Amino acid sequence: GISLFEAMSAAGFKPQNLDEAILKENSLHAYLELHIEQGPVLERSGISVGVVSGIAAPIRFEITIQGKADHSGATPMNMRSDALLAASHIIIAANKFAKNKKTAVATVGYVHAKPGVLNVVPGEARLGVDLRDIDKASLEELNLELRNFVGELSHELKFSYEIRELSSDEPVKLSKHAINLLEDEAKKLGIKTLTLPSGAGHD
Repeated sequence: GISLFEAMSAAGFKPQNLDEAILKENSLHAYLELHIEQGPVLERSGISVGVVSGIAAPIRFEITIQGKADHSGATPMNMRSDALLAASHIIIAANKFAKNKKTAVATVGYVHAKPGVLNVVPGEARLGVDLRDIDKASLEELNLELRNFVGELSHELKFSYEIRELSSDEPVKLSKHAINLLEDEAKKLGIKTLTLPSGAGHD
């Protein structure tokens, strides 16, 4: 029930002096963040230090597929519009398209099927898609490939759909100079390194 300004003031900060907190241009050369890897790559390769080449950004969207709920026993296979079947094709396609890229990943994190009854062909499926890459062109290509696939599949399997974008961020390529410097210094110290992308978008 209070403003951020009031909350900061109550906590002992001085938000009225915000201008003084803005860094002057060229006051810092670079930021370096030491971080544990949030994935299995370093551990599996037996290398203790990773040098990050870029920060992956996600494009996230939710696909709602509208098929037709029908009796599972009384509806022949060639007369169905199974929303969950369509979702399964999309999940497999997302996986395949991402594997064809150099650094992209694709995840379908959830699928909600309705009515969610054992003996009813699912009439609706909602799935959450998370695409990430450190390369902007590759990320946009993956996004377009998957959306086009959904469009083509809708004609083949006879369903309607809606895609609702949740977020679309831009990847960041990190300084080649900083990467080279870290690798050179590690070599001098006899430390093996692995150059790898960071998939955690908050880095």
